[in-house]
Amino acid sequence: MGLGHLLHLAREQVQDIRNKVNQQIDLISDEVQSKLQNYVAEVVGGIWRGEGADEFVREITEYALPKLAEITGDIQHQIVCLDRSVSTMDDADARAKSEVNRLADAFERI
Repeated sequence: MGLGHLLHLAREQVQDIRNKVNQQIDLISDEVQSKLQNYVAEVVGGIWRGEGADEFVREITEYALPKLAEITGDIQHQIVCLDRSVSTMDDADARAKSEVNRLADAFERI
């Protein structure tokens, strides 16, 4: 099993993990955001009144929902960094293959 094959397997594994993380973060984010927005709608609709209700709505809209978006953004940024790492690995592999071929050609001419 050559290095190129190992890199190919590693790339496939990274892509698989990346896809699973994206699916999970989308699912969790959508589910949590939907639930929180439903709670706010119910409270605003009158199911709960008073200062506690107002504070609850404020906490959800000013803290929880923005924090959820921040966490989701952080995870997506990590995925972008992972993609860049794979790209760097691919570039290094291509340069190494090019250098090996160049040296092989030079030795053939000797």
